Amino acid sequence: MARRATIFQREEESGERLLKIAGFYEMTRPGHKDASPEDFNTLARIFEALDYDLGVLDAEVARKMREKASGPPQGWMSLENRLHSKVFPVGELKIGFLVFPPRPEKEAGFSRIAELARKMGSNLSLLIGLSPWGISKERKFLQKMPEAVDILLGSGPGPSFKEKYMDSGSTLWVRPYPEGKALHRIRLTGLRSKEKRQEPWKPRNNCDLQHILLKDSIPEKPSIKEIIR
Repeated sequence: MARRATIFQREEESGERLLKIAGFYEMTRPGHKDASPEDFNTLARIFEALDYDLGVLDAEVARKMREKASGPPQGWMSLENRLHSKVFPVGELKIGFLVFPPRPEKEAGFSRIAELARKMGSNLSLLIGLSPWGISKERKFLQKMPEAVDILLGSGPGPSFKEKYMDSGSTLWVRPYPEGKALHRIRLTGLRSKEKRQEPWKPRNNCDLQHILLKDSIPEKPSIKEIIR
């Protein structure tokens, strides 16, 4: 079972606002044996208790969860082969998420995603893409459609990494680690409420990434511990 999530954190004068995001393959991993009905039900209850702002499942995993268990976690998005989007107000900011379709139609599909990203981006402070494509197709998309999204959260086949800065820092590319108890924390600063982000990403300047291993030093949440007993 994969365990990965990304937390976006935007500093504000009054404190910090978190957006908790869980991408593709949280419940299963491509090419691996399916979870049991009991595991699916347990995972669904756990992710509901963790209260993510946005969670995404591909259509095949959602189907298996409906057939084998009680269904996907409440509030999670199940994708067919089309684009989805969601916008969150964060103070005076608007943070948009563009969830990529599982199977884009080569460059024509890239163009449609970039066009929607352009339309969404004109009304947003920040636009984040979530992809299930794997590293090869994600790299090709970023090369052919630079600046389409501000941040790309990848997943699927290929190596994982903490961060890469593409196109001279116009896009931050993150590929979370698919195995083990870990999450990415992304802290963003310098965003303006009525302006699209223009400045390139600069580590430890306007963005700071941490890869956090959930070791025994991280206290267990009682409600989650109760679920997995």
